[in-house]
Amino acid sequence: AYANALYRDFLETSDVRLLEAFFTQVEYLIASAVNEDSGAYWQFPFENEHYRLSSGWYSAMTSGRALGVLARAHFLSGDKRYIDFAEKVYRKLEKPLAAGGMVTYVGSEAAWLEEVAGIGAESNKVLNGHIFALASLRDYAHYIGGEEELHLVSMAVAAVKGALKEFDAGDRKSTRLNSSHL
Repeated sequence: AYANALYRDFLETSDVRLLEAFFTQVEYLIASAVNEDSGAYWQFPFENEHYRLSSGWYSAMTSGRALGVLARAHFLSGDKRYIDFAEKVYRKLEKPLAAGGMVTYVGSEAAWLEEVAGIGAESNKVLNGHIFALASLRDYAHYIGGEEELHLVSMAVAAVKGALKEFDAGDRKSTRLNSSHL
């Protein structure tokens, strides 16, 4: 989030100090990631008792946000290293949850980007984590123009559309404000 704020502020001001701080954040992201054959990701160094996961769990929300930052780093610098690393992050994210990735595929039409993932994780379909991951994945997919990535974005949107009723509290009463309420 801080890297994205620095990027936004740099675009508004052209302040080189903001650009330098942005790239410091980008380099930290790369240096702090876990790199495996299956891809790159960031582990949380604490137990997640609510979801019954030991230390070392990871998140599509985190990886998705990082994808957006890495795309922005490439846009500003042209350095291929950032897109190459983003590809490693994407490869880990797009794998099915059961295979060590961060996505729960619902048939061939929908995909949940899991906020809470890791060895032994169950699909919990956390709406806000999915949406945060989706927004940044969308930025990345549009930036690189990848058909596979854009397809995952479409599937993630379909997942929200298909399950939105499950997250609706069901209150259909609307209150119209008028000047007497103010």
